[in-house]
Amino acid sequence: MPRLLHTGQVIIDLVMALDTLPRPGGDALASSASFHAGGGFNVMAAARRNGLNTLYLGRHGHGQFGDIARLAMRDEGIEFIQPIDPHKDTGLCVALTEANAERTFISCIGAEGILSNEDLASVQVAPDDYVYVSGYSLLHAGKAESLLNWLNGLPRSVHVTFDPGPLVHSIDPALISALLPRLHLWTSNRSEALGFTSTRTVADALPGLRARLPGDCLIV
Repeated sequence: MPRLLHTGQVIIDLVMALDTLPRPGGDALASSASFHAGGGFNVMAAARRNGLNTLYLGRHGHGQFGDIARLAMRDEGIEFIQPIDPHKDTGLCVALTEANAERTFISCIGAEGILSNEDLASVQVAPDDYVYVSGYSLLHAGKAESLLNWLNGLPRSVHVTFDPGPLVHSIDPALISALLPRLHLWTSNRSEALGFTSTRTVADALPGLRARLPGDCLIV
């Protein structure tokens, strides 16, 4: 039976709602605040709710945020295979949502920002598995190289999906170039596609993506 193998990052979101962001040096009162598992957790929870067995391959930390992440994954039936990192807690993202629905994020990376060759060596991958890769993973020096080495060692039959994320312009071009030939699915929003291809319209971005991706890669 196929599985989703998620190589990204589960972090904890501190979600706060407010009318508008304060000016620099100012202050504001939030109308609500709550902690939730976020980042890669959302993709995995959606997969599980649609009946796909799901494994989280990333690290999770020792501390209150790691506890929240593990509890949320257990509640959704998501398996995690790495042991608790004894040196770091899971990271935190402060998500500020204004009344006009505009969202602002500030993240601090924790244990999930590292993934070694040894961590990935223990992963047993079946030919019909689906591997999910986040652009955020390629921003972490302690994770990018080992992840790419592992991906390029997988059989071509293993389906690889890439979500570049909003910081795609910050990823080392050499890392992107090493990943693109391995993809079966590219999934991004409009602004990410425009930024990656240095174009101004989706009509121009699509052929720009097609020129850099394998011929059988689906673009969403």
